[in-house]
Amino acid sequence: MANDAKQRLLEKAMTVFAVKGYADTSTREIARAAKVNISAIAYYFGGKQGLYRSVLDDIVRRSRSAVENEIESAVAVLTNDASTPEQAEEALYVLLRAIGRLLYTDALPTAAVTIFLHEYSNPGESFSTLQQGLITPYYKIAADLIVKATGGTPAKEVQDEILLYSFPLFAGLFAFKTRKNMVMKLMNWKEYGDQEIERILNLFIKLTRAVVSSYKNNTK
Repeated sequence: MANDAKQRLLEKAMTVFAVKGYADTSTREIARAAKVNISAIAYYFGGKQGLYRSVLDDIVRRSRSAVENEIESAVAVLTNDASTPEQAEEALYVLLRAIGRLLYTDALPTAAVTIFLHEYSNPGESFSTLQQGLITPYYKIAADLIVKATGGTPAKEVQDEILLYSFPLFAGLFAFKTRKNMVMKLMNWKEYGDQEIERILNLFIKLTRAVVSSYKNNTK
C-alpha cells in the first residue's frame, strides 16, 4: 500500500505539474488527485520540491530506458578505435531517429514531454536533474559522433563549434514536437502517424547529413 501511494503521487504530480507548472501547483491538489493524505508528500519526498525532482528523475529514467540500446551502440562506436567515420555517422542518425520517435509518439506520457520541454525552455531550480541525466550526456555523445564522423582530428575550435552545434541540432528535433499543431496545419495532416513521423525524421536526417558533410570537408 505504501509503494502504491508513492507511485500514485508520482503519476498524479507529473500530470498536475504538466498542466499548471511548478509554481502554480499546490501539494494539496496533488494529494487530492492521488487520493492520499497530504502528509504523504513530506513523508515520501520531503515536500513539493523533492516531489518535483522525483518526477524529473522519473522522466530521465523513462527517457534513457527508451533509447538505451541506441546510446549503448553510440558509446561502443566512440570507444572502439577500430570503428569507422561511417559507423559514427550512422550511429548519430540512429540515435537522433530514436529520440525523435520518443518525442513524437506515445512512448513517453505527454505530461513527461511537456514538463521536459518547459524546463528546457525555462530552467528552474531543479533543472540540473534533466541537464545531468539527459541533456549534457546526450549532447556530448552527439557532438563526439560528429567529430569522429569527420574522419580526422578537428582543431579545438572546430570541436568546440561542433559541441555548440548540438544545441540547434536537438532544438530542431524538439521544434517538431513543440510546434506540432502548426506543422499539422501547414502540412494538412490529421495526426503524427508513422508515415508523418518518418517524413519528419527523413528531412531532419537529410539536413543533419549536410551539416556533418560540411565538417568533413573542412577537417584535415
